[in-house]
Amino acid sequence: MSTNIIGKGTYFAKLSAVKIALEIFIEANWNGRAALLVELDSSLVVSWLNDISMRPWCWWPVLLEIDKLIRAIGNVQCCLVSRHNNIFAGCLARNGVHRRSVFKAWW
Repeated sequence: MSTNIIGKGTYFAKLSAVKIALEIFIEANWNGRAALLVELDSSLVVSWLNDISMRPWCWWPVLLEIDKLIRAIGNVQCCLVSRHNNIFAGCLARNGVHRRSVFKAWW
């Protein structure tokens, strides 16, 4: 899968990362075998994922796709973590913004 992320902003990048993580979880057949904890460093994005009334209309389509994936998985929790405590994710985020597209793979 490849998705154009140029010019869509930080929030789109964070939501896209969540969507990709959920898709990989499903494609790896982990449904029902384990719970999924999604850790984010944006309290705003966490609030959008946890509370439908907080969602902005501009991100509604991608949030609906995320909701569908969460329902398919069942046991998903989204929580806030400190950016300083998640160095690996920060590195991926910084490097990811320089790419024209995002791809996923698992083996």
